[in-house]
Amino acid sequence: MTTSGKFAEARAFASAASTKAVLGPTGAKKLATEIDLVIAEAIKGQVAAEIKAKKWGAALEKIDAAVKAGNATDDIAAQVIA
Repeated sequence: MTTSGKFAEARAFASAASTKAVLGPTGAKKLATEIDLVIAEAIKGQVAAEIKAKKWGAALEKIDAAVKAGNATDDIAAQVIA
């Protein structure tokens, strides 16, 4: 996962007090939602080969690793699996 380290940074930026101050609560929430959607799509792309090959265990391991690293939440993981 080459961009995975940046996922946690993006989520932290979206929830930072300075971001909320500039965008307001509604704008910050919309930004966080968009970032979560982008992360879900990126992780889907990273596990696409495993899913195509029906290597469910390998796909779940990658998703679990993203959650454990703080790059995805349980909600994002659920979107990827769905």
